[in-house]
Amino acid sequence: MKKITISKTGLILFIMIFFSLKIGSISYISNYLNIIWHIGAILTIILGIGIILKNRKMQSIDIIVIIFYLILTVATILNKGSIADCIKELISFFALYVTLCIGLNQDSNKYIKLMNRYLLVYTLLNTVSAIIFYPNSMFRDNNNPIFFLGGDNTSIRLYLASILFYFLNNYIKTRKVKIPILPLLNLLVFSVLRDIGGGKVCFSVVFIGILYLRFAKTIPQRVIRYIMIFNIVLFLILVVFNKMSIFSFFIVNILNRNLTLTDRTVIWEVTINQIIRKPIFGYGFIDGLKFQQMLHGITGINAHNTYLMILFNGGVIALSLFIYIFILASKRFDSKKHRKWLYAIPIVLMTLMIRAQIEGWDVVWIILFLKMAYSYNNIENIVDNEE
Repeated sequence: MKKITISKTGLILFIMIFFSLKIGSISYISNYLNIIWHIGAILTIILGIGIILKNRKMQSIDIIVIIFYLILTVATILNKGSIADCIKELISFFALYVTLCIGLNQDSNKYIKLMNRYLLVYTLLNTVSAIIFYPNSMFRDNNNPIFFLGGDNTSIRLYLASILFYFLNNYIKTRKVKIPILPLLNLLVFSVLRDIGGGKVCFSVVFIGILYLRFAKTIPQRVIRYIMIFNIVLFLILVVFNKMSIFSFFIVNILNRNLTLTDRTVIWEVTINQIIRKPIFGYGFIDGLKFQQMLHGITGINAHNTYLMILFNGGVIALSLFIYIFILASKRFDSKKHRKWLYAIPIVLMTLMIRAQIEGWDVVWIILFLKMAYSYNNIENIVDNEE
Protein backbone atom coordinates (compact mmCIF):
# COMPACT_ATOMS: atom_id res chain seq x y z
CA MET A 1 0.00 0.00 0.00
CA LYS A 2 1.39 3.36 -1.06
CA LYS A 3 2.17 5.65 1.86
CA ILE A 4 0.63 9.12 1.65
CA THR A 5 2.99 11.89 2.73
CA ILE A 6 2.01 15.51 3.27
CA SER A 7 4.75 18.12 3.32
CA LYS A 8 4.63 21.09 5.69
CA THR A 9 4.55 23.50 2.74
CA GLY A 10 1.76 21.53 1.08
CA LEU A 11 -0.35 21.59 4.26
CA ILE A 12 0.19 25.34 4.72
CA LEU A 13 -0.80 26.02 1.10
CA PHE A 14 -3.85 23.75 1.40
CA ILE A 15 -5.12 25.74 4.39
CA MET A 16 -4.21 29.14 2.93
CA ILE A 17 -5.95 28.44 -0.38
CA PHE A 18 -9.05 27.19 1.47
CA PHE A 19 -9.37 30.50 3.33
CA SER A 20 -8.38 32.68 0.36
CA LEU A 21 -10.89 31.23 -2.14
CA LYS A 22 -14.14 32.38 -0.59
CA ILE A 23 -17.35 30.55 -1.53
CA GLY A 24 -19.74 33.43 -2.20
CA SER A 25 -22.81 31.73 -0.77
CA ILE A 26 -21.22 31.45 2.71
CA SER A 27 -22.37 34.99 3.54
CA TYR A 28 -25.98 33.91 2.92
CA ILE A 29 -25.83 30.44 4.48
CA SER A 30 -24.64 31.50 7.95
CA ASN A 31 -23.23 34.61 9.62
CA TYR A 32 -21.11 32.32 11.82
CA LEU A 33 -19.53 30.64 8.79
CA ASN A 34 -18.92 34.07 7.27
CA ILE A 35 -17.16 35.25 10.44
CA ILE A 36 -15.08 32.05 10.60
CA TRP A 37 -14.01 32.53 6.98
CA HIS A 38 -12.98 36.16 7.60
CA ILE A 39 -10.97 35.14 10.68
CA GLY A 40 -9.28 32.40 8.64
CA ALA A 41 -8.57 34.84 5.80
CA ILE A 42 -7.05 37.39 8.22
CA LEU A 43 -4.84 34.69 9.78
CA THR A 44 -3.85 33.64 6.23
CA ILE A 45 -2.74 37.20 5.49
CA ILE A 46 -0.77 37.46 8.75
CA LEU A 47 0.91 34.08 8.16
CA GLY A 48 1.70 34.98 4.55
CA ILE A 49 3.20 38.35 5.44
CA GLY A 50 5.33 36.69 8.12
CA ILE A 51 6.72 34.14 5.65
CA ILE A 52 7.36 36.79 2.98
CA LEU A 53 9.22 39.08 5.40
CA LYS A 54 11.20 36.18 6.86
CA ASN A 55 12.35 35.06 3.42
CA ARG A 56 12.77 38.64 2.15
CA LYS A 57 10.83 37.87 -1.02
CA MET A 58 9.16 41.27 -1.51
CA GLN A 59 9.29 42.39 -5.17
CA SER A 60 8.73 45.74 -6.90
CA ILE A 61 5.27 44.73 -8.11
CA ASP A 62 4.25 43.82 -4.54
CA ILE A 63 5.11 47.31 -3.29
CA ILE A 64 3.07 48.99 -6.05
CA VAL A 65 0.12 46.68 -5.37
CA ILE A 66 0.22 47.65 -1.67
CA ILE A 67 0.37 51.37 -2.55
CA PHE A 68 -2.56 50.89 -4.98
CA TYR A 69 -4.77 49.49 -2.23
CA LEU A 70 -3.45 52.06 0.26
CA ILE A 71 -4.67 54.84 -2.05
CA LEU A 72 -8.11 53.20 -2.28
CA THR A 73 -8.23 52.92 1.53
CA VAL A 74 -7.19 56.55 2.08
CA ALA A 75 -9.75 57.73 -0.49
CA THR A 76 -12.45 55.75 1.34
CA ILE A 77 -11.54 57.31 4.70
CA LEU A 78 -11.24 60.88 3.36
CA ASN A 79 -14.60 60.67 1.57
CA LYS A 80 -16.31 58.94 4.51
CA GLY A 81 -17.09 55.99 2.26
CA SER A 82 -17.95 52.44 3.24
CA ILE A 83 -15.23 51.31 5.65
CA ALA A 84 -16.91 47.89 5.86
CA ASP A 85 -16.72 47.38 2.06
CA CYS A 86 -13.11 48.58 2.09
CA ILE A 87 -12.11 46.11 4.83
CA LYS A 88 -13.89 43.24 3.03
CA GLU A 89 -12.04 44.10 -0.19
CA LEU A 90 -8.66 44.27 1.57
CA ILE A 91 -9.21 40.91 3.28
CA SER A 92 -10.48 39.20 0.11
CA PHE A 93 -7.67 40.53 -2.08
CA PHE A 94 -4.68 40.13 0.21
CA ALA A 95 -5.70 36.61 1.30
CA LEU A 96 -5.49 35.61 -2.36
CA TYR A 97 -2.40 37.70 -3.09
CA VAL A 98 -0.19 36.56 -0.21
CA THR A 99 -1.22 32.95 -0.86
CA LEU A 100 -0.16 33.37 -4.49
CA CYS A 101 3.17 34.89 -3.40
CA ILE A 102 3.86 32.07 -0.92
CA GLY A 103 2.79 29.45 -3.45
CA LEU A 104 5.02 30.74 -6.25
CA ASN A 105 8.03 31.22 -3.97
CA GLN A 106 7.78 28.07 -1.82
CA ASP A 107 6.42 25.38 -4.14
CA SER A 108 4.92 26.49 -7.48
CA ASN A 109 4.10 22.93 -8.52
CA LYS A 110 2.13 22.18 -5.35
CA TYR A 111 0.37 25.56 -5.51
CA ILE A 112 -0.77 25.01 -9.11
CA LYS A 113 -1.99 21.48 -8.31
CA LEU A 114 -3.98 22.64 -5.29
CA MET A 115 -5.46 25.67 -7.07
CA ASN A 116 -6.48 23.46 -9.97
CA ARG A 117 -8.27 21.02 -7.66
CA TYR A 118 -9.98 23.67 -5.56
CA LEU A 119 -11.15 25.73 -8.54
CA LEU A 120 -12.28 22.76 -10.60
CA VAL A 121 -14.31 21.29 -7.73
CA TYR A 122 -15.81 24.66 -6.78
CA THR A 123 -16.84 25.60 -10.32
CA LEU A 124 -18.22 22.14 -11.10
CA LEU A 125 -20.26 22.25 -7.89
CA ASN A 126 -21.51 25.68 -8.88
CA THR A 127 -22.63 24.48 -12.33
CA VAL A 128 -24.14 21.18 -11.17
CA SER A 129 -26.02 22.81 -8.29
CA ALA A 130 -27.35 25.47 -10.68
CA ILE A 131 -28.62 22.77 -13.06
CA ILE A 132 -30.02 20.19 -10.63
CA PHE A 133 -30.69 21.69 -7.20
CA TYR A 134 -31.05 25.47 -7.58
CA PRO A 135 -31.99 26.30 -11.20
CA ASN A 136 -33.30 29.73 -10.19
CA SER A 137 -30.83 30.48 -7.38
CA MET A 138 -29.84 29.41 -3.87
CA PHE A 139 -30.55 32.87 -2.45
CA ARG A 140 -31.62 36.32 -3.64
CA ASP A 141 -29.81 39.57 -2.90
CA ASN A 142 -31.89 42.60 -3.94
CA ASN A 143 -33.50 40.28 -6.48
CA ASN A 144 -30.05 39.24 -7.83
CA PRO A 145 -29.57 35.45 -8.00
CA ILE A 146 -26.93 33.94 -5.70
CA PHE A 147 -25.47 30.50 -6.41
CA PHE A 148 -22.85 28.34 -4.70
CA LEU A 149 -19.97 30.64 -5.71
CA GLY A 150 -22.04 33.82 -5.33
CA GLY A 151 -23.43 35.97 -8.15
CA ASP A 152 -23.62 34.23 -11.52
CA ASN A 153 -21.74 37.06 -13.25
CA THR A 154 -19.01 37.45 -10.64
CA SER A 155 -18.31 33.70 -10.52
CA ILE A 156 -17.04 33.81 -14.13
CA ARG A 157 -13.69 35.01 -12.78
CA LEU A 158 -13.24 31.72 -10.96
CA TYR A 159 -14.18 29.74 -14.07
CA LEU A 160 -11.41 31.56 -15.98
CA ALA A 161 -8.93 30.92 -13.16
CA SER A 162 -9.95 27.24 -13.25
CA ILE A 163 -9.18 27.08 -16.98
CA LEU A 164 -5.72 28.58 -16.43
CA PHE A 165 -4.67 26.36 -13.52
CA TYR A 166 -6.11 23.25 -15.19
CA PHE A 167 -4.08 24.04 -18.33
CA LEU A 168 -0.85 24.71 -16.39
CA ASN A 169 -1.23 21.62 -14.21
CA ASN A 170 -1.97 19.45 -17.24
CA TYR A 171 1.14 20.65 -19.05
CA ILE A 172 3.35 20.09 -15.99
CA LYS A 173 2.10 16.48 -15.80
CA THR A 174 2.14 15.59 -19.53
CA ARG A 175 4.54 18.13 -21.11
CA LYS A 176 1.91 18.63 -23.82
CA VAL A 177 -0.13 21.70 -24.75
CA LYS A 178 -3.69 20.39 -24.51
CA ILE A 179 -7.03 22.15 -24.74
CA PRO A 180 -8.58 22.15 -21.22
CA ILE A 181 -11.87 20.64 -22.34
CA LEU A 182 -13.49 20.04 -18.94
CA PRO A 183 -13.19 23.58 -17.47
CA LEU A 184 -14.00 25.12 -20.88
CA LEU A 185 -17.21 23.09 -21.16
CA ASN A 186 -17.98 23.95 -17.54
CA LEU A 187 -17.76 27.67 -18.36
CA LEU A 188 -19.83 27.27 -21.52
CA VAL A 189 -22.61 25.29 -19.85
CA PHE A 190 -22.95 27.72 -16.94
CA SER A 191 -22.86 30.79 -19.22
CA VAL A 192 -25.50 29.40 -21.57
CA LEU A 193 -27.62 28.09 -18.69
CA ARG A 194 -27.68 31.51 -17.00
CA ASP A 195 -27.57 33.50 -20.27
CA ILE A 196 -24.49 35.40 -19.10
CA GLY A 197 -23.31 37.59 -21.97
CA GLY A 198 -19.91 38.21 -20.38
CA GLY A 199 -19.46 34.48 -19.80
CA LYS A 200 -20.16 33.73 -23.47
CA VAL A 201 -17.64 36.38 -24.51
CA CYS A 202 -15.07 34.89 -22.11
CA PHE A 203 -15.60 31.38 -23.46
CA SER A 204 -15.18 32.58 -27.07
CA VAL A 205 -12.00 34.57 -26.36
CA VAL A 206 -10.26 32.02 -24.14
CA PHE A 207 -11.19 29.10 -26.42
CA ILE A 208 -9.84 30.86 -29.53
CA GLY A 209 -6.73 31.92 -27.58
CA ILE A 210 -5.92 28.41 -26.35
CA LEU A 211 -6.74 26.93 -29.75
CA TYR A 212 -4.22 29.37 -31.25
CA LEU A 213 -1.71 28.42 -28.57
CA ARG A 214 -2.20 24.73 -29.34
CA PHE A 215 -1.41 25.02 -33.05
CA ALA A 216 0.65 28.22 -33.42
CA LYS A 217 4.32 27.89 -34.32
CA THR A 218 5.30 31.36 -33.08
CA ILE A 219 3.89 33.66 -30.36
CA PRO A 220 4.36 37.47 -30.33
CA GLN A 221 7.00 38.33 -27.74
CA ARG A 222 5.55 41.56 -26.31
CA VAL A 223 2.16 40.03 -25.63
CA ILE A 224 1.45 41.75 -22.26
CA ARG A 225 2.14 45.13 -23.83
CA TYR A 226 -0.21 44.33 -26.71
CA ILE A 227 -2.93 43.33 -24.25
CA MET A 228 -2.61 46.68 -22.47
CA ILE A 229 -2.72 48.67 -25.72
CA PHE A 230 -5.67 46.66 -27.05
CA ASN A 231 -7.70 47.25 -23.88
CA ILE A 232 -6.93 50.98 -23.85
CA VAL A 233 -8.21 51.22 -27.44
CA LEU A 234 -11.27 49.11 -26.59
CA PHE A 235 -12.01 51.33 -23.58
CA LEU A 236 -11.85 54.43 -25.77
CA ILE A 237 -14.18 52.88 -28.37
CA LEU A 238 -16.77 51.55 -25.91
CA VAL A 239 -16.75 54.02 -23.04
CA VAL A 240 -15.22 57.33 -24.12
CA PHE A 241 -16.50 57.60 -27.71
CA ASN A 242 -19.50 55.24 -27.26
CA LYS A 243 -19.05 53.60 -30.67
CA MET A 244 -21.03 50.51 -29.72
CA SER A 245 -22.35 50.22 -33.28
CA ILE A 246 -18.99 48.74 -34.35
CA PHE A 247 -19.92 45.58 -32.44
CA SER A 248 -23.66 45.71 -33.17
CA PHE A 249 -23.88 42.32 -34.92
CA PHE A 250 -22.10 40.51 -32.07
CA ILE A 251 -24.03 42.33 -29.31
CA VAL A 252 -27.49 41.94 -30.84
CA ASN A 253 -27.26 38.58 -32.62
CA ILE A 254 -24.82 36.62 -30.47
CA LEU A 255 -25.28 38.07 -26.97
CA ASN A 256 -28.97 38.91 -27.49
CA ARG A 257 -28.52 42.33 -25.90
CA ASN A 258 -29.40 45.84 -27.08
CA LEU A 259 -26.72 48.38 -28.04
CA THR A 260 -26.78 49.95 -24.57
CA LEU A 261 -25.61 46.60 -23.16
CA THR A 262 -28.49 46.60 -20.66
CA ASP A 263 -28.12 50.34 -19.87
CA ARG A 264 -24.35 50.09 -19.39
CA THR A 265 -23.66 52.99 -21.76
CA VAL A 266 -25.96 55.21 -19.69
CA ILE A 267 -24.30 54.09 -16.45
CA TRP A 268 -20.86 54.82 -17.96
CA GLU A 269 -21.91 58.37 -18.85
CA VAL A 270 -23.24 59.06 -15.34
CA THR A 271 -20.11 57.54 -13.76
CA ILE A 272 -17.80 59.68 -15.92
CA ASN A 273 -19.67 62.80 -14.77
CA GLN A 274 -19.12 61.75 -11.15
CA ILE A 275 -15.42 61.02 -11.78
CA ILE A 276 -14.93 64.53 -13.23
CA ARG A 277 -16.01 65.97 -9.86
CA LYS A 278 -13.26 64.10 -7.96
CA PRO A 279 -10.64 63.12 -10.55
CA ILE A 280 -7.52 62.87 -8.34
CA PHE A 281 -8.38 60.53 -5.44
CA GLY A 282 -11.92 59.51 -6.39
CA TYR A 283 -14.59 58.53 -3.86
CA GLY A 284 -13.10 55.40 -2.31
CA PHE A 285 -15.28 52.34 -1.77
CA ILE A 286 -18.94 53.23 -1.34
CA ASP A 287 -22.01 51.16 -0.63
CA GLY A 288 -23.70 49.73 -3.73
CA LEU A 289 -27.03 51.35 -2.86
CA LYS A 290 -25.32 54.74 -2.51
CA PHE A 291 -23.78 54.28 -5.95
CA GLN A 292 -27.19 53.40 -7.35
CA GLN A 293 -28.58 56.69 -6.01
CA MET A 294 -26.16 58.51 -8.32
CA LEU A 295 -27.73 56.76 -11.33
CA HIS A 296 -31.13 58.43 -10.95
CA GLY A 297 -33.41 55.43 -11.32
CA ILE A 298 -31.10 53.20 -13.38
CA THR A 299 -30.41 49.76 -11.87
CA GLY A 300 -26.76 49.15 -11.03
CA ILE A 301 -24.53 49.00 -7.94
CA ASN A 302 -21.29 49.73 -9.83
CA ALA A 303 -20.13 51.22 -13.13
CA HIS A 304 -20.12 47.87 -14.97
CA ASN A 305 -16.62 48.73 -16.19
CA THR A 306 -13.59 47.86 -14.07
CA TYR A 307 -11.43 50.70 -15.36
CA LEU A 308 -14.13 53.28 -14.69
CA MET A 309 -14.51 51.84 -11.18
CA ILE A 310 -10.76 52.23 -10.57
CA LEU A 311 -11.11 55.91 -11.53
CA PHE A 312 -14.25 56.28 -9.46
CA ASN A 313 -12.78 54.59 -6.36
CA GLY A 314 -9.22 55.91 -6.50
CA GLY A 315 -9.04 58.59 -9.18
CA VAL A 316 -6.20 59.18 -11.61
CA ILE A 317 -3.65 58.17 -8.97
CA ALA A 318 -5.11 54.66 -8.57
CA LEU A 319 -5.44 54.20 -12.34
CA SER A 320 -1.82 55.31 -12.83
CA LEU A 321 -0.65 52.74 -10.27
CA PHE A 322 -2.76 50.06 -11.95
CA ILE A 323 -1.14 50.85 -15.30
CA TYR A 324 2.29 50.79 -13.65
CA ILE A 325 1.59 47.28 -12.31
CA PHE A 326 0.86 46.34 -15.92
CA ILE A 327 4.11 47.94 -17.10
CA LEU A 328 6.15 46.06 -14.49
CA ALA A 329 4.59 42.73 -15.53
CA SER A 330 5.13 43.58 -19.19
CA LYS A 331 8.81 44.46 -18.71
CA ARG A 332 9.44 41.19 -16.90
CA PHE A 333 7.35 38.79 -19.00
CA ASP A 334 7.92 40.40 -22.41
CA SER A 335 11.69 40.59 -21.95
CA LYS A 336 12.24 37.09 -23.38
CA LYS A 337 10.64 34.35 -25.43
CA HIS A 338 8.88 31.63 -23.47
CA ARG A 339 7.72 28.12 -24.16
CA LYS A 340 4.22 28.04 -25.59
CA TRP A 341 2.48 26.67 -22.51
CA LEU A 342 3.38 29.71 -20.41
CA TYR A 343 1.41 32.01 -22.73
CA ALA A 344 -1.79 30.60 -21.24
CA ILE A 345 -1.33 33.26 -18.52
CA PRO A 346 -1.63 36.26 -20.90
CA ILE A 347 -4.46 34.53 -22.80
CA VAL A 348 -6.60 34.24 -19.66
CA LEU A 349 -5.48 37.72 -18.58
CA MET A 350 -6.63 39.09 -21.94
CA THR A 351 -9.98 37.32 -21.58
CA LEU A 352 -10.61 38.74 -18.12
CA MET A 353 -9.60 42.25 -19.19
CA ILE A 354 -12.10 42.16 -22.05
CA ARG A 355 -14.75 41.04 -19.55
CA ALA A 356 -13.68 43.93 -17.31
CA GLN A 357 -14.84 46.34 -20.02
CA ILE A 358 -18.45 45.42 -19.18
CA GLU A 359 -18.22 44.31 -15.53
CA GLY A 360 -17.57 46.30 -12.40
CA TRP A 361 -14.61 45.03 -10.35
CA ASP A 362 -12.31 42.43 -11.92
CA VAL A 363 -9.25 44.16 -10.43
CA VAL A 364 -8.47 41.35 -7.99
CA TRP A 365 -7.92 38.57 -10.52
CA ILE A 366 -6.34 40.90 -13.11
CA ILE A 367 -3.64 41.79 -10.56
CA LEU A 368 -3.24 38.12 -9.59
CA PHE A 369 -2.69 37.12 -13.23
CA LEU A 370 -0.24 40.02 -13.69
CA LYS A 371 1.67 38.81 -10.62
CA MET A 372 1.83 35.34 -12.19
CA ALA A 373 3.18 36.83 -15.43
CA TYR A 374 5.72 38.88 -13.43
CA SER A 375 6.85 35.73 -11.56
CA TYR A 376 6.87 33.52 -14.66
CA ASN A 377 10.30 32.07 -13.83
CA ASN A 378 8.92 30.40 -10.68
CA ILE A 379 6.39 28.58 -12.85
CA GLU A 380 8.74 27.90 -15.77
CA ASN A 381 11.33 26.39 -13.42
CA ILE A 382 8.92 23.59 -12.46
CA VAL A 383 9.48 22.06 -15.90
CA ASP A 384 13.08 23.20 -16.41
CA ASN A 385 14.26 21.67 -13.12
CA GLU A 386 12.74 18.28 -13.97
CA GLU A 387 14.25 18.04 -17.46
